[in-house]
Amino acid sequence: MEINKFLAVVVAVVVLYSVEATAQGGNPQLTACLQKLLPCQPYIHSLNPPPPPSCCGPMKEIVEKDAPCLCTAFNNPEVLKALNLTKENALLLPKACGVNPDVSLCSKIASE
Repeated sequence: MEINKFLAVVVAVVVLYSVEATAQGGNPQLTACLQKLLPCQPYIHSLNPPPPPSCCGPMKEIVEKDAPCLCTAFNNPEVLKALNLTKENALLLPKACGVNPDVSLCSKIASE
């Protein structure tokens, strides 16, 4: 359950951070990965209706193939604050998409 909570936060942060990063000329690699999650933005604070495949497909792909992107956004506490995002808001989206990411990856990335 801890893993799902952590990754849910990461996904929510990434979705919202992508908009901010793009607008501010942030890291192009991070921005590109986060832009894939823009279809998830309407579902960050409400899962009714449930997220569509246009959200869940890219989310699953990034969790499986580009977890460092999500972790980079998540490991920045200013991102959560800037996006007015709480961990509670973020916990449900990955679960709704059936994503079960390996949270230990973010701990490893943070220590690098």
